[in-house]
Formats: sequence, structure tokens, C-alpha cells
Amino acid sequence: MSEACAAPPESLEAWLTERYCYYTAATGDRLYRCDIDHAPWMLARADAEIGTNTLALPFRLDLPRTSPLLHYVERTDARICRLIAAERRPPLCGSLANSFFDTAELT
Repeated sequence: MSEACAAPPESLEAWLTERYCYYTAATGDRLYRCDIDHAPWMLARADAEIGTNTLALPFRLDLPRTSPLLHYVERTDARICRLIAAERRPPLCGSLANSFFDTAELT
């Protein structure tokens, strides 16, 4: 492994890892968005020997026969905002009082 550091801006690693929201679906075709607040991931390059990779099989995708891009992260703390309907643009997580996940928002 390499020394851990933040991914350079505009790099593939930054594009792959620096995501600050996610979407999830609920019953009845409802879509929700959740904002996430955290410091940049401190990535360390990693190596692995993969004997069999079946991740893409259910999707009928052929993975390239190249070495995978792997990183390791020790830990990062995050604040997870409550889920809100994706149709509305949520305020930034830091500006909300009591913004953490609330299961009542799912009903």
C-alpha cells in the first residue's frame, strides 16, 4: 500500500470517491436523496490477487482483463442527513438543525 492522501482534484480517484449524496428508492416508485458531509477520503493505493470476480455476471457485463484500480481507506467520519423526496432540492447538510437520518421521513 502507498501512503494515504486525498485524491487530486479532477482525478479519476476523486470522481470515483468524492460523492456527497446518494439516492434510494422506496415502495410506490418514490425516490429519495440523502446528503453526506465528510472530509475528503484519505486513499492509499492497494494491491489484491483476485481469483474469481463474479460481480458483473448478473448484469451480463464483460470486465476488461486489466489490473483493477484499488484503494484502501482506514476510516472517515461522516454526517448523514435525513432522506428527503428527490423532487425537492435539499439544503446543505451543515445548515440543518437535527439533520440526521430520521426513519419518519420514509413513511
